[in-house]
Amino acid sequence: MEIEQYLWGASAEGEGILLYTLRCAGGREVRLSNAGAAVTGIFAAGADGRSEALTPVLRNARSA
Repeated sequence: MEIEQYLWGASAEGEGILLYTLRCAGGREVRLSNAGAAVTGIFAAGADGRSEALTPVLRNARSA
């Protein structure tokens, strides 16, 4: 499993909002933010091997 962390945005108070990506073999991926532990997207490999969203995807911290 691979875990990545990115600075995704800032709260109204100026605190950093982080985005964590957890990636497993076979193309499975979950993205979480530390803003209320919001799930921002779940992905899996489609029939063609490319990543496909299984849930609605939040594109930025303001939509969380």
